[in-house]
Amino acid sequence: MIRVEMEDVIAVLQLCKPYIIGMIMAVIIGVGIMIACRKMSKSRRFFVRGNAVAAMLLVIIVCANMICFGPMSTLIGLATGNGTISDATNEESAQVAEDIMEEGIVLLENEGMLPLSGTQKLNLFGWEAVNPAYGGGGFGGKKDLDEILAVFSETGEITELSGGFCTLTRYMEHACGRIADAFRGRERITVSEVRDLFGTGRKNAKLILEYTDRLGMTRKTGGESERTLAVFKKSKD
Repeated sequence: MIRVEMEDVIAVLQLCKPYIIGMIMAVIIGVGIMIACRKMSKSRRFFVRGNAVAAMLLVIIVCANMICFGPMSTLIGLATGNGTISDATNEESAQVAEDIMEEGIVLLENEGMLPLSGTQKLNLFGWEAVNPAYGGGGFGGKKDLDEILAVFSETGEITELSGGFCTLTRYMEHACGRIADAFRGRERITVSEVRDLFGTGRKNAKLILEYTDRLGMTRKTGGESERTLAVFKKSKD
C-alpha cells in the first residue's frame, strides 16, 4: 500500500476548505433560523425547525460527497490501497527526479590532474565552504572564502559566473572551444544541446551560455534558450 505523506494531507485539506466553509455556513444559518422562529406557534415552529435541520443535513451530505469524490478521491484510494498512479504521473515524477539529480551532479573532466603526484598539501572547498555551519570550531567561514576567491580571481585562475558561481578559467576556455566546435555547420544552439554536449544539468548549461554571452561569443536569438554565434549576427549587419 502506498504511504500517505502529511504534506499531501495538508494540501488536500486546503482544497477542501471551500466545502468545509460551506458546511459551517449552512449550520450557522440553520441554527439562526431555528432561533429566530422561537416566537412562532408550536406547529409552525416545528415545521420551520424541521426544514432547517433537513437543509443543514442535505448541505453537509452534498459537500461531504463532493469532497470524497473530488479533492480527497485520490487520497482515499491510496489510503485504502485501492488507488493507482497513472503512467503520465509516473513519467512526470521520473522526469522531475532526473532533473533534480542532474542539478546535483557535477562531472569534471580529468585533464591529467589525477592521480596527484608529489602533492603534500591539498585544500578541498565544498558546499560547506560557501554555506558554513557556524558553530563548533568555526572553520570555513565565508569571509575567508571570499579572500581566497579574490586571490585566485586576481591571478586569473578562476572565472566568476552569474549567480555568484565560480569555476576554473581553463574549464571555461575548454567549454568555449567545444561550443565553437558545436557551431560548425549551424547557426543556432539551445540550452538543451549544451546540456547534452557537456553531460551536465540545465542550470550549468545556462551558466556556460551566459558566460559566452558576456564574452560576446554568443547572443540570444528567438527564444530565451537559443543562442547564435556573434559572428553570424555581424555578417548579416
